[in-house]
Amino acid sequence: MPAVQQVPTVSSLVEAAFSIASTKYRAEHTAWIELSVRLAGRVSIAPMMANLQRIGSLDLTLRAMEDEALDARNKGAQTAGGFAFHYQMMFSETWTVAAYEILRAVRQRETEAANAARSKGTTPAPDDVSNLADFKRAFTDLELLRVPMAKYELAGERKMKSSLTMQSFPLNGDDSDFSVYDKDDPARTHIMPTGLSDRLSVMWQVLDHSGPKAHWVERRDLADRLLALKDQVEPAGLREARLAANNSTPEAGL
Repeated sequence: MPAVQQVPTVSSLVEAAFSIASTKYRAEHTAWIELSVRLAGRVSIAPMMANLQRIGSLDLTLRAMEDEALDARNKGAQTAGGFAFHYQMMFSETWTVAAYEILRAVRQRETEAANAARSKGTTPAPDDVSNLADFKRAFTDLELLRVPMAKYELAGERKMKSSLTMQSFPLNGDDSDFSVYDKDDPARTHIMPTGLSDRLSVMWQVLDHSGPKAHWVERRDLADRLLALKDQVEPAGLREARLAANNSTPEAGL
């Protein structure tokens, strides 16, 4: 009687995929951990550390999917099954929304701390993470991505003073190429054009209606920009010690 073949469980396959990715991208894995410690420490939100490490693990798995697809394409080999892009897109959107919420929480907590300091007649901290130029740029792109993903509408549409003519992507060559987006239309919807970058990472065309102007944002580039922040974020303990030293007044005669 032939042996019954054991079918791997979904849980074991998922665990194996994340484990392989974390081993393959050790440097990035370490960088996500360091970033999680620094950001969570700066705003004193302990659960943020775990959440950042989770999106870090998801980033590594996406990097593996991207690099495997690119390697297969370069070798002229057959890529993964037809649903590979579906899952890559699903993971990419999940990663993006989670990353936005973390940066939003950092900015909110630092804004609250600054307002509390002003209410007490003291000077707010001059070196908030959310004041970093790289943080602001990443947050802006994540915000432009998150709203269409989660709400199917343009980011900041409440500030629109008039309707906006939209162009489809790719073009169909007929009347459907253009439509009107009206923030007061209950049937409005905005679905961002999507594609794959040269390194086969998901990218979206975001629209800033204030221009209006549009540009493409690549998921992997966003992840790289977040990881680069770790070198600009001073650990909480060192920061507090530095601020205390800067604010201290030497005793007379010493």
